[in-house]
Amino acid sequence: MNLGADDYITKPFYKDELLSVIETRLRKSELVRKQFDRTEQGLSAFINDVRGYEELRKLSSERKTKNLKKREMLFEEGDYPRYIYFVKGGNVKVFKTNEDGKEYIITIAGPGDFLGYMDLIKESRHTESAAALEEAEVSLIPKEDFIALLYANRDVSSQLIKMLANNIAEKEEQLLHLAYNSVRKRVADAVLLLAEKTDSGDINILRDDLARIVGTAKESVIRMLTEFKEDGYIDIKDGIIVVKNRDKLRNMPG
Repeated sequence: MNLGADDYITKPFYKDELLSVIETRLRKSELVRKQFDRTEQGLSAFINDVRGYEELRKLSSERKTKNLKKREMLFEEGDYPRYIYFVKGGNVKVFKTNEDGKEYIITIAGPGDFLGYMDLIKESRHTESAAALEEAEVSLIPKEDFIALLYANRDVSSQLIKMLANNIAEKEEQLLHLAYNSVRKRVADAVLLLAEKTDSGDINILRDDLARIVGTAKESVIRMLTEFKEDGYIDIKDGIIVVKNRDKLRNMPG
C-alpha cells in the first residue's frame, strides 16, 4: 500500500495519535470505495466528505449557481477559466467557431456533466465556448477548490477523476460516431442523446444547432426528421421533437 505523509507517525507516539492515524486510513479507504451519483446531491456529498481532510477544510462551503437563458453564453473561447462548471439542469452546448464564423458543436452537456476542467488543468485560455441550448442551471466550482481537490490528496484526486472520466468517455464515443456513421444514424443518435438529457424526453432545439451536433447541413437534418416522423419513430409538435420509438432509433444501421 502506498503511504502519504499523514500515514506516518513518529516514535514515541501516544495512544490518541495512533488512533488518529488509524481513523485517517479508514476514512481514506472508505472514500475510495464510495460511489457518488452524478447529481448535485452526489457532488455535495463528495465535497462534504473530503472537507474532513486537514488540507481540504478550506473548501468553499457554498457554490454559486448560474441560471442561463436559452442561447446565453456560459464562457467563450479565449476567456481565462475561473471555475469548472457542473450542469444541474438543462443542456449546454460546447462548440468551436472557425475563421468564417461557422459553429461546430463538439458535445452536449446535460445534468451530471462537468465543463471547463481541461483548460483549467492546463492553465490555458478556454479552447471552446459554451452556451445554453435551453434554460439551464449550472453550479460554479472555484478554480482554487478544483485544484485542491485534484492535487491535495491522492485518494480524493482518484475519486474526482472517476467522476470526470465519464465525461471523457462520452465525448470520445460521440466523436467516433460522428466520424464513422451515416447522416441518418447520426441524426438518430443525436435525437436519442438529447432526449436522454431532458426530464420529459421532449426536444426543443433549433434545427441549426441539431445540424451542428450531427455535423451536416440543416436541410439534411430536416429531411431525416421528416423521414423519422413518417416512419413513426418521432413526432414533431410546434417544432418540438417527441421520441415515440427509441428502440428503432437506437438500432438503426450505421
